[in-house]
Amino acid sequence: MRSLASAVPTGVKCIAAVALPTAPGRTRVCQFFRKDPKPFTDHEMTTLGLLAPHLYAIYQETALRRRSPVRLTRRELDVLRCVARGMSTPQIAEQLVVSTSTVRKHLENAFNRLGVSSRTAAVARVFPEAEAV
Repeated sequence: MRSLASAVPTGVKCIAAVALPTAPGRTRVCQFFRKDPKPFTDHEMTTLGLLAPHLYAIYQETALRRRSPVRLTRRELDVLRCVARGMSTPQIAEQLVVSTSTVRKHLENAFNRLGVSSRTAAVARVFPEAEAV
């Protein structure tokens, strides 16, 4: 749980980092700095580990407040839910009983409203956490 930071404030002698959940290939940590050269104790590191879910909840609330709300139609959301489940365009069309061109149009409209250019980015924007799907 300990790591070195790239931008350490002046006078900091010791750093503790708590890893928070994030997408694969990305890193999200909450860092704690100490000017005292004494290292963080095992008890302090355990306490920080126990705080991790609460720190993550605070992070999520803050991220939601920063994100500008985007209004999608009910059908655009239906399509994006299917995309989030890994369905292809033909599978989505079959599931929603529409044509593949209709699915593509819903995706195009959703991409424009969300300001994204891919299925992955759209799903990440609408469902930032896996449990939201």
